[in-house]
Amino acid sequence: MAMSAAAAPADANRVAAVFPPWWSAAQTAGAAASAGDIAGAGAHSSIVIVSSAAPGLEARLRDAGAIVLLSPGLAGLCDVPASEDRT
Repeated sequence: MAMSAAAAPADANRVAAVFPPWWSAAQTAGAAASAGDIAGAGAHSSIVIVSSAAPGLEARLRDAGAIVLLSPGLAGLCDVPASEDRT
């Protein structure tokens, strides 16, 4: 899969992961949480911001099923913390 170098995550400890859009929100959240801490979410349930101080976050996200990894700022996300109400 090709990805622009400008879109690649600059901080390996905080990544916007895009999971398959046909996955349920629960499946996406479970996959993201298996790789690190969920730090926020995108407008669509398939986009999750994940953070981890442990090395290898990007590899863990790919192993969990992420199809694209982006810098959170370039993913078009508001970077809303997962604990905030989004209504």
